[in-house]
Amino acid sequence: MLTVNYIRQLRKKAMRKRVWFQHCSSLDRGIINLTLKTVNRVRHGLLSDILHEIIQGIKAHTQSSYLRHVAIYGKTKAVELVEQSRKLGIGGQEWTREPEFPRFLAMIDYNNPPGWNQSGFQT
Repeated sequence: MLTVNYIRQLRKKAMRKRVWFQHCSSLDRGIINLTLKTVNRVRHGLLSDILHEIIQGIKAHTQSSYLRHVAIYGKTKAVELVEQSRKLGIGGQEWTREPEFPRFLAMIDYNNPPGWNQSGFQT
């Protein structure tokens, strides 16, 4: 169940990170502002669904670039490495369940200089 305090904190964070006016439409901002003024807890299913969509959009835009890199690059690279290790007969299926492994792979790639590839420079 959504509370007003959670929505208020999310709105404050979105304003600080300049997501509130750049990525939220005026309709989305109006729905959130009206919800904050009128209710203490969101109980209706339709309003809850609409607010969840808006909140997911705000969270996606307020997420740091490193966390986006972990979610996109780290997880795909981890799946590729597990598949390669499975083909070699080493195992490694438990690596996909560990959240540290994709983070580690993303950190290595994130700190590489631009244009650098694991096998050398890209051509």
